[in-house]
Amino acid sequence: MLERNISPLPAWLRHGRSVGLVSNGRLRIVLLALVCIVLGYTVANLLSPQEYAFNFDDGLSLPNPIQKQPSQGHISNGAITESGVHEGTYKVNHSAESTETKSSGKFKGLHDSIVDKLSSWDPWREKPASTLNTTTSSYGDVLDAQPGNITQPTDQLIDPGSSFAGERQRIGKCTVIFGDNRVYERALRTHETHNKMHGYPLHILRQNILEDVWTKPAYILSLVLRELAKPEAERLQWLLWVDADTILLNPYIPVEIFLPPSPAFDDVHLMVSHDWNGLNNGVFPIRVHRWSVELLSAIIAFRHYLPDENLVFRDQSAMGFLLRQRKFKTHTVDAPQRWFNAYQGEHNETLAPFQVRRGDFLVHFAGVSDRNERMTYWLERAEQHLPDWEIETQHTSYPSEVREFWGEQGGIRASLQYKLDTARADAYEILDQTKGRMKDYGERLTDPEREAVRKQEQVLEVVLISEDTKDDLERIEQVVKEYETAARPLNEQAEKANKILMKEAHDAVFSAENTVLSHSDLPDSETSLIQEKVDILKELILQQPWHKEEVHTAIEELRTAHTQLNGKLDKLEALRKEVEEVERMQELARKTKEEDEKKAADAKKLEEEQKKVKQEEDEGKARAEEEEKKAKLDEEAKKAVEDELFKDEMRKASEVIDA
Repeated sequence: MLERNISPLPAWLRHGRSVGLVSNGRLRIVLLALVCIVLGYTVANLLSPQEYAFNFDDGLSLPNPIQKQPSQGHISNGAITESGVHEGTYKVNHSAESTETKSSGKFKGLHDSIVDKLSSWDPWREKPASTLNTTTSSYGDVLDAQPGNITQPTDQLIDPGSSFAGERQRIGKCTVIFGDNRVYERALRTHETHNKMHGYPLHILRQNILEDVWTKPAYILSLVLRELAKPEAERLQWLLWVDADTILLNPYIPVEIFLPPSPAFDDVHLMVSHDWNGLNNGVFPIRVHRWSVELLSAIIAFRHYLPDENLVFRDQSAMGFLLRQRKFKTHTVDAPQRWFNAYQGEHNETLAPFQVRRGDFLVHFAGVSDRNERMTYWLERAEQHLPDWEIETQHTSYPSEVREFWGEQGGIRASLQYKLDTARADAYEILDQTKGRMKDYGERLTDPEREAVRKQEQVLEVVLISEDTKDDLERIEQVVKEYETAARPLNEQAEKANKILMKEAHDAVFSAENTVLSHSDLPDSETSLIQEKVDILKELILQQPWHKEEVHTAIEELRTAHTQLNGKLDKLEALRKEVEEVERMQELARKTKEEDEKKAADAKKLEEEQKKVKQEEDEGKARAEEEEKKAKLDEEAKKAVEDELFKDEMRKASEVIDA
């Protein structure tokens, strides 16, 4: 059974064996698609209304040229710019007969269908009149719609849908431009690539809501309220206001790069820049938030509630005045002017901080006299899309500048928070101190003085707890100063009492330390308690402010410890005296004993000496007696001898005689 070659393509598109330029089936399909696209585009052009065209002074000659209307001494139409001046009046010559081709019958449905489809490919085309009656327009409406056309929407929204990355963005742009100023229309068109690249919807108001430049805050307010009325997941998060006299130079720069980083700066709802005249609100991002509603409402109502205030730059001056108020100041950041509000140089790159340079976001022509001529020069440059001006973000200085800027803002915030925390802590400390002094010395004040202190005390307490003022550093410092002024008589009384208390403390410390120093031989166990009390009292004295009760208690405790030490010292002294007395008595007894022993020894010695003397005397007497006796015996012996001799002599004599 033969297999059938089944193919969804017709035979003339199938791949064959022939060789040639269009022999490949896929190439044929591509060529067929291109032919269909060109055919559809041609049919749409033939069936759509003829476009209005502008002569941009670049040598092009287009139908329906815009002719400049001479100045008549007043301006009826124009665009609202930073300076509040309605710029040049232009008139577009057009007629319904020459510019409008109506489609009807069986071609009308085809025409509308094709035009709506192709508008997404070429958003700068004009839509049919029936589409212009709606509030959503293409970029073609911005340039081609004429002020004299009663079907022109007064509030246009050009919505690219999503960015090139396919993500729905949460940032929109808004501006006010009315009249037929071709320079402003060209400037507005420089946003096309930027908005399509990043998915930014553009809101354009083309008529005055309020008189003069007050339409600007009113229109922004209406957009903010409109977004807040949407579900949170669908609403825009930020709106970038751009004056009509701004030209976008680098579409690669996303607005997001300038916005406050989350979550550290989620409370920042507005970014502004300043020049030599002060605030310049020609270009600024504002968050879709209740705070923004309050600010914009205050700007609109400013001249009615403060009619005598000199508003040199009208809505801009009112905005600058309000941004100096704390309620709005704390949620606003002053960004570098060159980021999104740069001024031109002399048609070349400069190094002035406020002037535009290659790769920068946009240029703003604020307050220049020959604005149209200067803008035309820069428009020609922007419309050339020069690679040295349209630089990808990562190759510009913005990433490092933004990182450094928000880092500095974080440091400033940390410093301010530290000052606020310190001020609040000091305020609470002053409150506690003054309340304590009122308790201790309040009776010494007069009735008006007491009432003034209590009144300022209540004011300070309210400021410290109120949601509106608890983070207001200036307000806290001011009320604290007023509170201290009211408490000055109380502090004077407290100082007098403190001098007395200081003297008491000094005397107690001096006496205790003198006692310890004069008894350096005391063990640590005896002096540790009093030294501890001395240290506590010294610490309390050095602290400011004093706590009277604590100081009194410390003085009494030191005195008690000192008294106890003195009692111990007295006991020790009495014991020492007793010991000394005992030692004295013992010494006296010893001395007495020694004296008695000495006396006894002396008596004994005397007695011995006396005995010896007596003995010697007795011996002498005995010896004398013996000698006497001996002498006597000798005498007697001698006498006996003599007697014998005498007798012998006598006998001899007798014998002699006899003889």
